[in-house]
Amino acid sequence: MEKPLNGFVLCCTGIESDLRSDIDAKSKSMGAIHRLDLMSDVTHMIAASVDTPKYRYVVSKRPDIIFLRPDFIPKLYRKWIEGEDFEIHAEIRDYGLLPVFNSLRICLSNIPVDIRQKYSRLIKDNGGEYMSSLSLSTNYLVVAAPKGEKYEYAIKNDIKIAHFTWLDACAKREAIVDPIDYSLDISEAERALNFEKVVRPFNNAILDSSRLSEQSSSGPAKSLKSSLSGKPAKPARLSRLQRKLSENTWNSIMESVAADSIVQDSNEVETEQQSIPPFDVVDENDIAPDTEESEPRHYSEDRLFQGHVFKLYGFEKDKEKLLSQFLKDRGAALVTENSAASPTHFLVYHKLAPCELPHISESVELVTEWYAEQSIYHHELRPPSICLYSSYLGKIIYSEQAKPFKGKKIPITGFSGANLLHIKKLIEALEATPDRCFSVESELLIVPHDLVLALENSGMSSIRMTDKIRFAKEFGIPIFSDQWLLQNPDWSEVESRLAIRQRIREPHEGRARKRRHTKSENLKSDPDRSSELKQKKNSKSEMIK
Repeated sequence: MEKPLNGFVLCCTGIESDLRSDIDAKSKSMGAIHRLDLMSDVTHMIAASVDTPKYRYVVSKRPDIIFLRPDFIPKLYRKWIEGEDFEIHAEIRDYGLLPVFNSLRICLSNIPVDIRQKYSRLIKDNGGEYMSSLSLSTNYLVVAAPKGEKYEYAIKNDIKIAHFTWLDACAKREAIVDPIDYSLDISEAERALNFEKVVRPFNNAILDSSRLSEQSSSGPAKSLKSSLSGKPAKPARLSRLQRKLSENTWNSIMESVAADSIVQDSNEVETEQQSIPPFDVVDENDIAPDTEESEPRHYSEDRLFQGHVFKLYGFEKDKEKLLSQFLKDRGAALVTENSAASPTHFLVYHKLAPCELPHISESVELVTEWYAEQSIYHHELRPPSICLYSSYLGKIIYSEQAKPFKGKKIPITGFSGANLLHIKKLIEALEATPDRCFSVESELLIVPHDLVLALENSGMSSIRMTDKIRFAKEFGIPIFSDQWLLQNPDWSEVESRLAIRQRIREPHEGRARKRRHTKSENLKSDPDRSSELKQKKNSKSEMIK
């Protein structure tokens, strides 16, 4: 029997340990996966507080995640065990979605009456409490200008203050955005720019075209229950929009790069929702306290690196601190300045140049942070002997043969999870651009090694191919494996295969030009035939009209 939460990956924040354990047990019995850490495959966050690192991170970086009420899973579980028939989309829509202003007490000040009425309605319709007077129990004071008794009282008592455009931004994001971005201390232009940067939750946008944020600026506010996601799609079936936004989200996490415009094949297999987040977001112990973090870790990952003694090298201090905690939480020991232990693994930043690499004993394995990411993603150790992505690639990245890659656009296809993130980062380290757009002008295509082997051994008809592979085969675009890029990227090989392709195409193109020329000459020598063809063409046009 299909379980109602199949495909759901949950993560809690601000939940007391007893309720959290209850949610964990009941959600798993209904088919969900429950994550302790905020991993990239999380689809829903159960939030009891909007003032936790996880909540703020999701609002800022994860528009694909849906916020649920803390009591949603227990209520759904009761219906399920009692044998009630229900449809999960409707259940979430009716009582599962966490209201934007859930339990927040918000006071307005110095705002014109007509606008005040709209915002007070917006607050009340979406789970908040509108307060006409300001008190110590107020969570936010929303104002139009930095003046008045309420404003002074809020400053004196450390009550959060924001310009009223903050309410519009919360409505647009369907969650509580950072009020600092709508502070009275910044200009109106800066607030407007911050508003433009707010990303609507794209799961909701796909299933419901009516957005609350549109109404918050142009008409009466309505409840967020009118726009709600239902059951999440399995990763391989994410829509084009979902995959595009998910990629942009993870790019901003991994390297703080700008969101790039991509074109996705309709049957692409790569899905960033499966990927592993970087160390600066996967664990929050060093960011700020969250109630659930005091609960003992009970996942198999917590002893993954048991027996490993890591020496970290080449990282910025903040990232090294977070990476150290990440590894220790999963059973590893670390060599520090005051430690006399000998390392088993020398873990360096993946872009560390060979000239910066210190002498390392042959008994110590040299890896990068990708080793940890690959191991976490696959739930098993992925040393360089079985995973090239885990190996140190500095000698490749900074080699002479890699220089011709600079400025090139390199299309990729067939990748998923950690491999997708790492192949893109490798291409960027080569100062090239991972290009999801593919055309007849593309110079090569990078695909997973096992897919190249399947193409060579089994042919095109016996494997499931992406559109890009089929297109590359049809137009003679060279296909290379990721292992080629990881071990021996040589642009001269690309040029050699492109030259062969050109020699093959030239005779065909010459014959095609000759046929077109002959046809044109024949029409010129036969005016009656030419006139007849024109009449047929005009007649066809009239029929279409």
